[in-house]
Amino acid sequence: MQIIALTKCELEVVQASLIGSVVSNVLLVTGAAIFAGGLRNGEQVFSGSEAQLQSALLAVAFSSVVFPTIFYFIETEKLPHEDVDRRQSHLLALSRGTALVLIFIYGSYLWHNMRAAKKMNALDAERSAEAEDDDDDDDKEPLMNPKFAIGLLVFVTALIGVTCEFLVSSINGLVDESPLSKQFVAFILLPIAGNAAEHASAIMLAWKNKMSMALDIAIGSSIQISIFVLPLMVIISWIMGKPLSLYFDLLQTVVLVVSVMIVHYIVQDGKSLWMEGIILCSLYVILCIAFQVYTGSESAALINSC
Repeated sequence: MQIIALTKCELEVVQASLIGSVVSNVLLVTGAAIFAGGLRNGEQVFSGSEAQLQSALLAVAFSSVVFPTIFYFIETEKLPHEDVDRRQSHLLALSRGTALVLIFIYGSYLWHNMRAAKKMNALDAERSAEAEDDDDDDDKEPLMNPKFAIGLLVFVTALIGVTCEFLVSSINGLVDESPLSKQFVAFILLPIAGNAAEHASAIMLAWKNKMSMALDIAIGSSIQISIFVLPLMVIISWIMGKPLSLYFDLLQTVVLVVSVMIVHYIVQDGKSLWMEGIILCSLYVILCIAFQVYTGSESAALINSC
């Protein structure tokens, strides 16, 4: 969807939907999972060390957004107010360099996860060998033919592409003909629709008392968007000749920072209670109200405009 929005030069929609996806996963999906799991299972325990690593990666992500914002205000003081082109070129240089570093960090994170998964698989293989007589899972046939699965994946991908085309094209009409603001549609509605699968999976796993896996889905999706998809969009826009930068609307930047800080405080002890889920979901409701009445930043719209 973001690439389609890029081609239509809807840079504000690209930025708002990406940051909105991160905040939606961090607050709404994580909060709903913690609430559902805590309501059924009471206090839940998960890997504190993995949660700390994920929090650190999210901190890197919001730092990469905060730095261009601070840089912009410093440049505004140094350069004449009319010198927008020079400020934009400096921001683009900073954003594109930062994007390359973020993609490298995400690649390192994937390598770390693959090594951890390899060790876990080796342990599982040892346990399976010990209980070989009682385990007949290897005799099960695949539920879906590989060729059919690939064809289904291609079909669904094409269907999503067509749907996104109509979705992006209808945003302005929706805003004009309804009481919803463009900020609300881009920051709240689009991410909720895009995160529906993560939302359902995280809640289901938390309900089954698998909180570590639920957080891997919710916070892991935020990490993927913030340190891979977002910088990748900056690089793609660079190739396309579009001036997409990491300078975001000030309110969006503050919301991202506050959301990551709150989640860090909640997951740092490796335990979760249903009340913490209510806190996260309630904060997200406040953001929904805020972005419904918020009209956006003129400076961000000016800098990130084709």
